[in-house]
Amino acid sequence: LHLSLRRQRQMCIRDRIKTGVMRIPRVFHSGVKIGEELELGRESFGHVVRVLRKSVGDAVIILDGVGGIYRGEILSIRASEESFRVRVASHDDQESYPTLPLGVAVGIPRGDGLDVAIRQASETGLEWIQPLITERTVARPRGRNKIERWQRIAIESAEQCRRHRPIEVREPLEWSVFLEGDAPVRHGWIAVPGAEHPAEGGFLEALRNRESCEVLIGPEGGFSTGETHAAIERGYQPLGFPTPVLRTPTAVIYLAAVASFFPGTDS
Repeated sequence: LHLSLRRQRQMCIRDRIKTGVMRIPRVFHSGVKIGEELELGRESFGHVVRVLRKSVGDAVIILDGVGGIYRGEILSIRASEESFRVRVASHDDQESYPTLPLGVAVGIPRGDGLDVAIRQASETGLEWIQPLITERTVARPRGRNKIERWQRIAIESAEQCRRHRPIEVREPLEWSVFLEGDAPVRHGWIAVPGAEHPAEGGFLEALRNRESCEVLIGPEGGFSTGETHAAIERGYQPLGFPTPVLRTPTAVIYLAAVASFFPGTDS
Protein backbone atom coordinates (compact mmCIF):
# COMPACT_ATOMS: atom_id res chain seq x y z
CA LEU A 1 0.00 0.00 0.00
CA HIS A 2 2.76 2.47 0.97
CA LEU A 3 4.67 1.64 -2.24
CA SER A 4 1.57 2.26 -4.34
CA LEU A 5 0.93 5.62 -2.63
CA ARG A 6 4.57 6.57 -3.14
CA ARG A 7 4.37 5.81 -6.86
CA GLN A 8 1.18 7.85 -7.16
CA ARG A 9 2.85 10.78 -5.41
CA GLN A 10 5.91 10.56 -7.70
CA MET A 11 3.72 10.48 -10.83
CA CYS A 12 1.73 13.46 -9.55
CA ILE A 13 4.90 15.47 -8.91
CA ARG A 14 6.27 14.65 -12.39
CA ASP A 15 2.99 15.82 -13.96
CA ARG A 16 3.09 19.06 -11.99
CA ILE A 17 6.66 19.78 -13.05
CA LYS A 18 5.71 19.23 -16.71
CA THR A 19 2.68 21.51 -16.51
CA GLY A 20 4.36 24.20 -14.41
CA VAL A 21 2.00 23.82 -11.45
CA MET A 22 4.92 23.65 -9.01
CA ARG A 23 5.88 27.22 -10.02
CA ILE A 24 2.47 28.81 -9.45
CA PRO A 25 2.55 30.98 -6.29
CA ARG A 26 0.06 30.35 -3.51
CA VAL A 27 -1.73 32.93 -1.36
CA PHE A 28 -4.21 32.68 1.49
CA HIS A 29 -7.48 34.60 1.58
CA SER A 30 -10.58 33.79 3.63
CA GLY A 31 -14.09 33.55 2.20
CA VAL A 32 -13.15 32.85 -1.43
CA LYS A 33 -15.89 32.64 -4.10
CA ILE A 34 -15.53 31.76 -7.77
CA GLY A 35 -15.88 34.80 -10.03
CA GLU A 36 -15.03 37.44 -7.44
CA GLU A 37 -12.03 39.75 -7.43
CA LEU A 38 -9.70 39.84 -4.43
CA GLU A 39 -7.43 42.65 -3.27
CA LEU A 40 -4.19 41.22 -1.89
CA GLY A 41 -1.89 43.37 0.21
CA ARG A 42 1.69 43.80 1.29
CA GLU A 43 2.42 40.31 2.60
CA SER A 44 1.28 38.56 -0.60
CA PHE A 45 2.72 41.32 -2.80
CA GLY A 46 6.20 40.82 -1.38
CA HIS A 47 6.24 37.09 -2.15
CA VAL A 48 4.30 36.98 -5.44
CA VAL A 49 5.36 40.20 -7.19
CA ARG A 50 8.65 41.27 -5.64
CA VAL A 51 10.27 37.85 -5.07
CA LEU A 52 8.69 35.64 -7.76
CA ARG A 53 8.37 38.50 -10.29
CA LYS A 54 4.81 37.60 -11.29
CA SER A 55 2.91 40.04 -13.49
CA VAL A 56 -0.56 40.71 -14.90
CA GLY A 57 -2.03 37.59 -16.50
CA ASP A 58 -0.01 35.15 -14.42
CA ALA A 59 -1.77 32.38 -12.52
CA VAL A 60 -1.98 32.08 -8.73
CA ILE A 61 -3.36 29.42 -6.40
CA ILE A 62 -5.71 30.82 -3.74
CA LEU A 63 -6.25 28.91 -0.50
CA ASP A 64 -9.12 29.76 1.83
CA GLY A 65 -7.40 28.36 4.93
CA VAL A 66 -10.01 25.66 5.54
CA GLY A 67 -9.09 23.29 2.72
CA GLY A 68 -10.57 25.06 -0.32
CA ILE A 69 -8.20 25.49 -3.29
CA TYR A 70 -8.87 27.84 -6.21
CA ARG A 71 -7.17 28.99 -9.39
CA GLY A 72 -6.93 32.68 -10.09
CA GLU A 73 -5.33 35.22 -12.42
CA ILE A 74 -3.56 38.48 -11.62
CA LEU A 75 -5.65 41.35 -13.03
CA SER A 76 -3.65 44.40 -11.95
CA ILE A 77 -0.66 45.41 -9.85
CA ARG A 78 -0.23 48.65 -7.90
CA ALA A 79 3.43 48.75 -6.95
CA SER A 80 3.14 52.09 -5.14
CA GLU A 81 0.54 50.58 -2.78
CA GLU A 82 2.19 47.14 -2.67
CA SER A 83 -1.04 45.41 -3.65
CA PHE A 84 -2.54 43.49 -6.56
CA ARG A 85 -5.95 42.22 -7.68
CA VAL A 86 -6.78 38.63 -8.54
CA ARG A 87 -9.86 37.11 -10.19
CA VAL A 88 -10.94 33.74 -8.77
CA ALA A 89 -11.50 31.51 -11.80
CA SER A 90 -12.23 27.97 -10.65
CA HIS A 91 -11.75 25.26 -8.09
CA ASP A 92 -8.40 23.49 -8.22
CA ASP A 93 -8.38 19.81 -7.31
CA GLN A 94 -4.86 19.46 -5.98
CA GLU A 95 -3.53 16.63 -3.89
CA SER A 96 -3.44 17.35 -0.15
CA TYR A 97 -0.08 17.09 1.54
CA PRO A 98 -0.28 15.29 4.88
CA THR A 99 0.04 17.00 8.23
CA LEU A 100 1.22 15.05 11.23
CA PRO A 101 -1.23 14.19 14.04
CA LEU A 102 1.02 16.12 16.39
CA GLY A 103 0.91 19.48 18.17
CA VAL A 104 3.41 21.15 20.49
CA ALA A 105 2.92 23.48 23.45
CA VAL A 106 6.08 25.56 23.74
CA GLY A 107 7.42 27.75 26.53
CA ILE A 108 8.08 31.07 24.79
CA PRO A 109 11.85 31.41 24.30
CA ARG A 110 13.87 34.60 24.01
CA GLY A 111 14.47 36.48 20.79
CA ASP A 112 13.14 34.94 17.60
CA GLY A 113 13.11 31.39 18.98
CA LEU A 114 9.34 30.99 18.67
CA ASP A 115 9.35 32.55 15.18
CA VAL A 116 11.78 29.83 14.12
CA ALA A 117 9.80 27.12 15.92
CA ILE A 118 6.58 28.15 14.12
CA ARG A 119 8.28 28.08 10.73
CA GLN A 120 9.84 24.69 11.38
CA ALA A 121 6.62 23.24 12.80
CA SER A 122 4.75 24.48 9.74
CA GLU A 123 7.29 23.20 7.22
CA THR A 124 7.47 19.78 8.85
CA GLY A 125 3.69 19.34 8.95
CA LEU A 126 2.65 19.77 12.60
CA GLU A 127 -1.03 20.56 13.20
CA TRP A 128 -0.76 23.23 15.90
CA ILE A 129 1.56 25.11 18.21
CA GLN A 130 0.56 26.55 21.60
CA PRO A 131 2.79 29.31 23.09
CA LEU A 132 3.10 28.96 26.87
CA ILE A 133 4.09 31.44 29.58
CA THR A 134 5.92 29.39 32.19
CA GLU A 135 7.91 30.13 35.36
CA ARG A 136 11.11 30.48 33.33
CA THR A 137 9.63 32.42 30.42
CA VAL A 138 11.51 35.71 30.02
CA ALA A 139 9.94 37.04 26.80
CA ARG A 140 6.27 37.65 27.60
CA PRO A 141 4.11 38.84 24.68
CA ARG A 142 2.52 42.28 25.11
CA GLY A 143 -0.62 43.19 23.21
CA ARG A 144 -1.66 41.76 19.84
CA ASN A 145 1.40 42.67 17.77
CA LYS A 146 3.46 39.62 18.66
CA ILE A 147 0.54 37.22 18.24
CA GLU A 148 -0.37 38.70 14.85
CA ARG A 149 3.28 38.37 13.80
CA TRP A 150 3.27 34.67 14.68
CA GLN A 151 0.07 34.15 12.68
CA ARG A 152 1.58 35.95 9.67
CA ILE A 153 4.63 33.71 9.90
CA ALA A 154 2.34 30.66 9.86
CA ILE A 155 0.59 31.91 6.70
CA GLU A 156 3.82 32.87 4.92
CA SER A 157 5.35 29.50 5.74
CA ALA A 158 2.26 27.65 4.50
CA GLU A 159 2.37 29.55 1.19
CA GLN A 160 6.00 28.63 0.68
CA CYS A 161 5.93 25.00 1.83
CA ARG A 162 2.66 24.17 0.02
CA ARG A 163 0.43 23.43 2.98
CA HIS A 164 -3.27 23.76 2.23
CA ARG A 165 -3.97 25.07 5.73
CA PRO A 166 -1.64 27.16 7.90
CA ILE A 167 -0.47 25.60 11.12
CA GLU A 168 -2.78 26.68 13.93
CA VAL A 169 -0.97 29.18 16.18
CA ARG A 170 -2.98 29.35 19.38
CA GLU A 171 -3.29 32.27 21.78
CA PRO A 172 -0.54 32.32 24.43
CA LEU A 173 -1.61 30.89 27.79
CA GLU A 174 -0.21 30.96 31.29
CA TRP A 175 1.01 27.51 32.30
CA SER A 176 -1.60 27.12 35.05
CA VAL A 177 -4.45 28.13 32.73
CA PHE A 178 -3.23 25.68 30.08
CA LEU A 179 -3.20 22.77 32.51
CA GLU A 180 -6.53 23.68 34.08
CA GLY A 181 -8.24 23.86 30.71
CA ASP A 182 -6.62 20.75 29.34
CA ALA A 183 -8.52 17.53 30.05
CA PRO A 184 -6.38 14.56 31.12
CA VAL A 185 -4.58 13.47 27.97
CA ARG A 186 -4.39 10.02 26.40
CA HIS A 187 -1.37 10.74 24.23
CA GLY A 188 0.66 13.57 25.77
CA TRP A 189 4.34 13.92 26.65
CA ILE A 190 6.49 16.52 28.37
CA ALA A 191 10.14 17.06 27.50
CA VAL A 192 12.30 16.07 30.48
CA PRO A 193 16.12 15.78 30.29
CA GLY A 194 17.20 12.17 30.74
CA ALA A 195 13.73 10.69 30.22
CA GLU A 196 12.94 7.82 27.87
CA HIS A 197 13.82 8.18 24.21
CA PRO A 198 10.74 8.49 21.90
CA ALA A 199 11.31 4.94 20.66
CA GLU A 200 10.89 3.55 24.19
CA GLY A 201 7.97 5.42 25.74
CA GLY A 202 4.95 4.74 23.53
CA PHE A 203 5.36 7.92 21.46
CA LEU A 204 6.10 6.09 18.22
CA GLU A 205 3.34 3.58 18.81
CA ALA A 206 0.77 6.37 19.18
CA LEU A 207 1.96 8.02 15.97
CA ARG A 208 1.94 4.70 14.15
CA ASN A 209 -1.72 4.32 15.13
CA ARG A 210 -2.40 7.88 13.89
CA GLU A 211 -3.45 9.00 17.36
CA SER A 212 -3.46 12.75 18.00
CA CYS A 213 -0.42 13.50 20.15
CA GLU A 214 0.86 16.56 21.95
CA VAL A 215 4.26 17.35 23.43
CA LEU A 216 5.16 20.07 25.94
CA ILE A 217 8.54 21.77 25.41
CA GLY A 218 9.97 24.23 27.91
CA PRO A 219 11.72 27.59 27.34
CA GLU A 220 15.37 28.25 28.16
CA GLY A 221 16.09 26.28 31.31
CA GLY A 222 13.19 23.91 30.70
CA PHE A 223 10.16 23.46 32.91
CA SER A 224 10.46 23.85 36.68
CA THR A 225 10.17 20.78 38.90
CA GLY A 226 6.69 21.86 39.98
CA GLU A 227 5.53 22.33 36.39
CA THR A 228 6.87 18.93 35.39
CA HIS A 229 5.13 17.19 38.29
CA ALA A 230 1.85 19.02 37.56
CA ALA A 231 1.93 17.91 33.91
CA ILE A 232 2.64 14.31 34.85
CA GLU A 233 -0.32 14.39 37.25
CA ARG A 234 -2.48 15.49 34.31
CA GLY A 235 -1.41 12.46 32.30
CA TYR A 236 1.65 13.67 30.39
CA GLN A 237 4.51 11.18 30.15
CA PRO A 238 8.19 12.20 30.38
CA LEU A 239 9.96 12.24 27.01
CA GLY A 240 13.69 12.55 26.39
CA PHE A 241 15.84 13.52 23.42
CA PRO A 242 19.11 12.11 21.98
CA THR A 243 21.05 14.86 23.79
CA PRO A 244 20.04 16.09 27.25
CA VAL A 245 19.32 19.68 26.18
CA LEU A 246 18.03 21.05 22.86
CA ARG A 247 17.04 24.57 21.88
CA THR A 248 13.29 24.98 21.51
CA PRO A 249 13.23 25.15 17.67
CA THR A 250 15.59 22.17 17.49
CA ALA A 251 13.32 20.12 19.75
CA VAL A 252 10.35 20.94 17.50
CA ILE A 253 12.28 19.88 14.39
CA TYR A 254 13.40 16.66 16.05
CA LEU A 255 9.86 15.69 17.06
CA ALA A 256 8.52 16.45 13.59
CA ALA A 257 11.32 14.45 11.96
CA VAL A 258 10.51 11.43 14.12
CA ALA A 259 6.77 11.77 13.48
CA SER A 260 7.20 12.20 9.72
CA PHE A 261 7.98 8.51 9.32
CA PHE A 262 4.31 7.78 9.96
CA PRO A 263 1.24 8.62 7.84
CA GLY A 264 -0.40 11.97 8.50
CA THR A 265 -3.75 13.54 7.73
CA ASP A 266 -4.64 15.76 4.79
CA SER A 267 -3.64 19.38 5.34
